[in-house]
Amino acid sequence: MMSFRAKIKELVLRTFALVRQDRSGKVVFYHDVFDRQRYTGMGTPLSMFEKHIATARTSGWKIVDGLPSQDKELMVCFDDGFHGLYDCRYDLRAMSLHPTVFIAIDLIGKDGYLTWDEIRELQDEYGFIFESHTWSHQTLVGRYIKDSPIAERTEEWFKHELEDSRIEIGKRLGKDVTALCFPAGCFSDEIVARCVMAGYKTLFASYPGRIHDNHTAGGLEGAMIIPRHLVQHSSEKEFSAVLYGALLPFRGKYLKQHRVT
Repeated sequence: MMSFRAKIKELVLRTFALVRQDRSGKVVFYHDVFDRQRYTGMGTPLSMFEKHIATARTSGWKIVDGLPSQDKELMVCFDDGFHGLYDCRYDLRAMSLHPTVFIAIDLIGKDGYLTWDEIRELQDEYGFIFESHTWSHQTLVGRYIKDSPIAERTEEWFKHELEDSRIEIGKRLGKDVTALCFPAGCFSDEIVARCVMAGYKTLFASYPGRIHDNHTAGGLEGAMIIPRHLVQHSSEKEFSAVLYGALLPFRGKYLKQHRVT
């Protein structure tokens, strides 16, 4: 049964969506989808995920394999590469989905995560798209850094996290890796500059926004930062509200949390 707080949240989001009625292209993201076995507290039950996809399509949204290029187009992403994606591969294929999955190399093969063989199978047989989530999945900048001060992070460390991860994924999967998702969603102009130097063209953040709300940090050409909407714990009605701009009023709040100046 839905709690009072959850009912209020849903009502607020539905009201914002009704007022805005924003149909611009958007990117939504999850961490995992699961049926019988749950690998992370950030996972979304398969039954709810199916409702999200059905809601989008029933409302006339087209789910696209890459970045949305026009109104009512939706891109679906997953972060980290949890094993539930492999468990639910037949279900995702039945939904005609080819999600983009951001993988961190140090997590691959660990308990609860995809292996390289499973990643290759999902790419080659199911059309999944894999991009970089850095090498170690450590936050690149900001208050979430716990293991060492940012001043101690050397040029070699940044090269390993950014450039080496891009090259390794590309080599393993036989593809050109051009996109990166910031761990914990945190970035700065300096981090964006480093990503551009490492060969990335598209950078995915964790604050809500319309697809054309991207910006080029520090005036750097080609550094397109894409906003995304976290919907992994959203109810069916909340998800529908997000499609029509319910989270846009909170964009500034989330951007302030994630962009380090």
